[in-house]
Amino acid sequence: MISGYGESACPRNLLMAIEKRLFLQGFLVSDHLSDRAAFIKQINEWLKSGEITFRQTVEHGIEQAPAAFLKLFAGENIGKMLVKL
Repeated sequence: MISGYGESACPRNLLMAIEKRLFLQGFLVSDHLSDRAAFIKQINEWLKSGEITFRQTVEHGIEQAPAAFLKLFAGENIGKMLVKL
């Protein structure tokens, strides 16, 4: 959703979605809090085994924080954007 910041909140090509009879439903993590403990256990196992990996963008130094923040809006990061102090 961050890629759409600063743009109109209206969806594009809504007519195409209607023509294709698409169904859109939101997802909130808070709807599934009862599954949190089991999820954390399972995801930790997958991370330890290497079955799941992740990538992140790391900028070094507090002086890079403003540029890192702007890169988020330009889509110039992979995964989570971190500033390492």
